[in-house]
Amino acid sequence: MTSSPSRKGLALAGATALTAAALVVPVQAAHAIDPVCSTLTYTTFDDPMPAPLTLNGSAAVAGVAGSKVLRVTPSQFSQAGTAFTSSKVSFLNDGSFSTFFTFSFTAQQGGGADGLVFTVQNVSNSVGGLGGGIGYMGIDQSIGVEFDNWFNGGYDIDGNHVGIDVNGDITSNPTITSPVALDNSGALHRAWVDYNGVTDQLEVRLADSDTRPLSALLTKTLNLPDILGGAGPDATDAFVGFTSGTGSAAAHHDVHSWQLINCYQPIDAPPTVTAGGPYSGAEGSAVTLAGTATDDGTVTSQWSYVADSADAGATCTFADATDPTTTVTCTDDGTYTLTLTGDDGVSAPVASNATLTVSNVAPEVASVSTTFTAACTVSASASFSDAGTNDTHTATLDWGDGASGGATVSETAGAGTATGSHTYAAAGSYTVTATVTDDEGAADSGSASVTTKNTASAFGAPIDAGGARSVFKLGSTIPLKITVTDCSGNLVQTLSPMVQLDKIDSTPAGPVNEAEITEVPTNGKLMAWNGEHYHYNLSTKRSEFFGGAALTIGTYRITVNDPTLFAPATVFIDLR
Repeated sequence: MTSSPSRKGLALAGATALTAAALVVPVQAAHAIDPVCSTLTYTTFDDPMPAPLTLNGSAAVAGVAGSKVLRVTPSQFSQAGTAFTSSKVSFLNDGSFSTFFTFSFTAQQGGGADGLVFTVQNVSNSVGGLGGGIGYMGIDQSIGVEFDNWFNGGYDIDGNHVGIDVNGDITSNPTITSPVALDNSGALHRAWVDYNGVTDQLEVRLADSDTRPLSALLTKTLNLPDILGGAGPDATDAFVGFTSGTGSAAAHHDVHSWQLINCYQPIDAPPTVTAGGPYSGAEGSAVTLAGTATDDGTVTSQWSYVADSADAGATCTFADATDPTTTVTCTDDGTYTLTLTGDDGVSAPVASNATLTVSNVAPEVASVSTTFTAACTVSASASFSDAGTNDTHTATLDWGDGASGGATVSETAGAGTATGSHTYAAAGSYTVTATVTDDEGAADSGSASVTTKNTASAFGAPIDAGGARSVFKLGSTIPLKITVTDCSGNLVQTLSPMVQLDKIDSTPAGPVNEAEITEVPTNGKLMAWNGEHYHYNLSTKRSEFFGGAALTIGTYRITVNDPTLFAPATVFIDLR
């Protein structure tokens, strides 16, 4: 903390330190620097500075232009110096602040002493303490964070420690051995001091690298506005700066850079984030990203996107939005802005953008299926899908006979069916072609072959197909007669329709109402064309059905079918 007793004696004797009279200099009527929340950044201490500093005692700006330092005391014996913001800094945010500064102790003499104190005080911008007290001792209405490289038995735990001081009292509480060698003249020390006015927590961190330590070196609960206000009301502004002193040992006590935020915003080197790109790919396909997010500590990453020129409803999905080298898949063609954000939990998040251009992909027609709803009427259904699940589609059906037209599209997420129906005016075989087109004009087609069906007539006499059910006498022969026409209206004479007989029940519907007929029964089960119609003589004595057994009384269903028929010819008869 402080210099040796001999150095303290030199300071009290006057030497070249600031005198105790400086403690009672009235507060200057200076306007506070930027109320509420703002930042002062001294990258160096070259002119022009972001805000003027008042230099007191042996404090000066020194060094080479372009990299000048704030030399709070030079490497001379029995010196004291302070440097404070010329105007008060507003502390309206509950007194909260965050600061980061770099400093060094060089040109050491006699072992180097005494150290440096970061100070917030409400006395004056020209106030200064005694040299033996690191220029801080005796400054009332203040807090100080001391970086002390000299052991004084009455005050210090060792000759390399950090401590928190209040109201000019140089007996630090708390205090701890420094994690770095403060008297290492080749080192550039980094210090972070944060005060949260909501929790009343003051935290101190120290390192010789740019990596902000995760854990605080020192913490102290205090009410800064109350301390700064002294016996009066809580203060809402104060002077901020540094103090230092030397005695029988000395060093250049230099501040190289300084950043001060008058609200609680812990300072850290921000992450380095690169989104990579530009990227390109096809809709529905994963595009590999090559982003990076690095930090001197830990950093979390998050991808997001904005659709710049894509159809409404277009979305993109990241395989792992927290991985800078993940993949992204978009549901529609267009251009998108991808944003990779890195957050180290201390600095403000850093974002980087990249452009993603997504090309269209044509739909795919998987199959075309057809179903006849009448002998000459066919219904077609084309199944399709699209990698661009946000795409919408139209479709046409070409029926192969010179007729074509729009199809009805039913789809969800780019996949669905295109359906339509058509009646052919002429018998024949045709190719039905379905073409599906997406909203960007890309298309695909599929086809299926169809052959029109034939139509069987009702059964001719003696069977009454349209009136009362025909009842034949058991033992008679029943002539079966039908004709077949195609979609052109022509009789079809080249078929071999098959007869099927099924007994429905054993109770006839009524008395015999058809004449008894005796004709030569037809062998087998196939009808034959006789020049007028297809003919089959069904024997009720020795049937071609039921294993050749004679038929018995009851109700029977007669069915005539052929692969070319749209529907079989069917009639019910009774035998009595």
